[in-house]
Amino acid sequence: MPSMVQCFRCRNLFSSAIPRAQILICEQWDQQLSVLPPCNYIVCKDCFGSCSTVFPTAHDDGQGLHMLPPHFAYGGWDCPCCVVRVNLDRDVSTDDPVTLHVMDLEVQRQLDVAHSKAPSTLKGYAFATSAMVAFGKKIGANILPVISHKPPTPSSSIRLSWYVLDAMLRGGRLLKGRSLGTVESHRSAFSDFMTRYVEPAPTSAAETILLSSFFTGLARRVQRNVRPALALKVTTVVAVLRLLEARIPKNPHLLVYGCPEFAETYTRLGFGSVFALSFLCFLRGNEAYQLNLAQVQGDLVTMDTARVRRCTPHFVGVFSVTKTMRDHAVRIACVLLSQEGIDLGSFLIPFLVLRQRLPLLSSPRLFVQHSGALFNSRFFLHVFLRPALHEVQTSGAHGGELHGVEIDVRITTNSLRRGGNTAAANAGVRRELRMGHARWKAPMGQMVDHYDEVGLERQLSVSYLLSDEAPFNGYDWT
Repeated sequence: MPSMVQCFRCRNLFSSAIPRAQILICEQWDQQLSVLPPCNYIVCKDCFGSCSTVFPTAHDDGQGLHMLPPHFAYGGWDCPCCVVRVNLDRDVSTDDPVTLHVMDLEVQRQLDVAHSKAPSTLKGYAFATSAMVAFGKKIGANILPVISHKPPTPSSSIRLSWYVLDAMLRGGRLLKGRSLGTVESHRSAFSDFMTRYVEPAPTSAAETILLSSFFTGLARRVQRNVRPALALKVTTVVAVLRLLEARIPKNPHLLVYGCPEFAETYTRLGFGSVFALSFLCFLRGNEAYQLNLAQVQGDLVTMDTARVRRCTPHFVGVFSVTKTMRDHAVRIACVLLSQEGIDLGSFLIPFLVLRQRLPLLSSPRLFVQHSGALFNSRFFLHVFLRPALHEVQTSGAHGGELHGVEIDVRITTNSLRRGGNTAAANAGVRRELRMGHARWKAPMGQMVDHYDEVGLERQLSVSYLLSDEAPFNGYDWT
């Protein structure tokens, strides 16, 4: 490898030394794969982008994503040309427009996989990696292993990713971009087909992770919006819970594992619990799934216990202080029935009963699916939250809040955190209490205001309540 290499697009020269902050060099750049000539694919990270920018995002001024300095800084990169050649078993050529289109999709796929983690996170990783390398040189023994690379091989996961991108290109909404809701079912259909008809399992663990990273990065890109997540109102939360409650048997705690209604009832009770809990406790998207089963059972105060203790029925959850301080926890108390009728108890208590009846389940987590897999944000958002709000929107039971709202764009798991904080502010709960309840650090106190969606009536109250300063009569001036 020469010490200086040239980007084939901008023709600027860059150092090939590792770590490579500015340049991408294909691992097969000078090697012949099969009967095809070497790709000679060397491009700087600023120039690596789609030829027909797909789904431009709000945060990059409509120019599309690019590779960042931490991406492939230590090599291991397969260029789009090599990946397409291997998967289509033919060369990329202007005489074959299909190959050019697929190569553009591969560029998009690589960018989405690379951006599955936030740039700020990658920047921190890059700093830590550099520190490890420096310390390894200091002690004369490498901490990080030597990177070994194998040429790309045909991958059904990569071809599925191309299909998803191509499907999202069609429909006349290029400039606006489309949510993943339209193709989530296609991903499930692919998984179902592989499970039913292909033996043994065709995808390795590495391919599964790669596909998951692609969908995570794609969701970040096409669903990014300058508008924050819509803060759900109490009326809508109660409407969703009533909709869910109507589909649960009257005495769910009497169901035994294996009966026809058990799995469906268990799942609905879990959804209702996560939904109400996230709103009442101002939870971040993944925080509900950190709860420990034994801890919640031990700290649950039901009606009978509350009478003895002379307190309100509630439970206590142990949550991380912040999303980056997982080793520091704080206990947050939450009522089982709010003043406005958010009935967490009617879901959580029977859920705990059924949760105990799942056989041979060693996971200590509270929220586990009937299959044994853990609940996660994607599962909750796409299987329950958005479909439920679509149904409430259609029925009109939301009191007008969801009228004209693009649910697949404006509704995220953060809608519950923003909604809970806003509802508490509307009720006059002090700012300091809301900060503690949501676990915002004091220096970042502005977040409590950022998550407060001030409504019309509170805005009007500012001008309505204007008055002159009242005289202070507490001191006898005579």
